Amino acid sequence: MNLGIGVLLVAVLTICYVFWNYSRIKKMDEGTEDMKDMALIIREGAATFLRTEFRVIAIVVVLLAIVFTLFVETTSAITFLIGPLMSSIVCAL
Repeated sequence: MNLGIGVLLVAVLTICYVFWNYSRIKKMDEGTEDMKDMALIIREGAATFLRTEFRVIAIVVVLLAIVFTLFVETTSAITFLIGPLMSSIVCAL
C-alpha cells in the first residue's frame, strides 16, 4: 500500500471515530437538575474566559503584525495574522 493512501485512510478512520464518539456522547443523559445547572455555569464561565482571551490575543497579534510590517515586510505580517486567525476559527467551532 502506498504511504499516502495509508495516511489518508488513517485520517478518514480517525474522523469517522470522532464523529461516532461525538454523537454517542451527545445522546447521553446530562444528569440531574443540579448537574445541568453546574454544567451551564461552567459553559458560561468558559465562554467568558474565551472571549477575554481572544480579545487579548487579538490586541497582541495586531501589534506584532504592525511591528512586522514596519520592520520586516508586509507579507510577514499577513502570514502572521493568518495563523492566529485560523487557530481562533478552530477554537470557535
